[in-house]
Amino acid sequence: MRLVRRAFWAIRANLCPIPGPFRPPGFQSGAQFMDINCGCPIFEATRRGMGSAMLRKPRALARMVAGIAAESELPVTVKIRLGENEKSINVETVVEYLERAGAAAVTIHGRTAVQRYKKAADWGRVGDVARATQLPVIGNGDILTHYEAVARLRESGCTAVMAGRGALIKPWIFQEFKEVRRMRGGERG
Repeated sequence: MRLVRRAFWAIRANLCPIPGPFRPPGFQSGAQFMDINCGCPIFEATRRGMGSAMLRKPRALARMVAGIAAESELPVTVKIRLGENEKSINVETVVEYLERAGAAAVTIHGRTAVQRYKKAADWGRVGDVARATQLPVIGNGDILTHYEAVARLRESGCTAVMAGRGALIKPWIFQEFKEVRRMRGGERG
């Protein structure tokens, strides 16, 4: 375990260069992109500086993403939250840095790390960011039905939406969404 932790910190601090090109484990299985989850609010991750704790240092996060994106044969996406807490919402800054770092897309969960899942996702803020950046934005938070997926996609201006807990509660949500899109002739939302 100690060796794994040391290797993680070395990679995170850019102390050990990855001989390029970097092929993520899923590459051989046909993965189409690699996602870095910087949205996890779980204490076990954040106390070690991982997950949503990485939002505290947008420049360091951007350096990590730039290093991975430069060496990866797959597009690199990043999942983030609005910020660590309501007093430190920095999603606009983080997205700006990620865009410059070469991220292919960003998924924004519409809550802070401290909020976890207690309050409703702030889709107004997610939409504001989506409209202000050239980076494709995938909105996330409170997508529990295909109706919500369609409405959030239409209202937010996001490129796509992501179902998290909604997929655990209703695994058939994706089939429902696909059927609604087919009935509407493939239109967005």
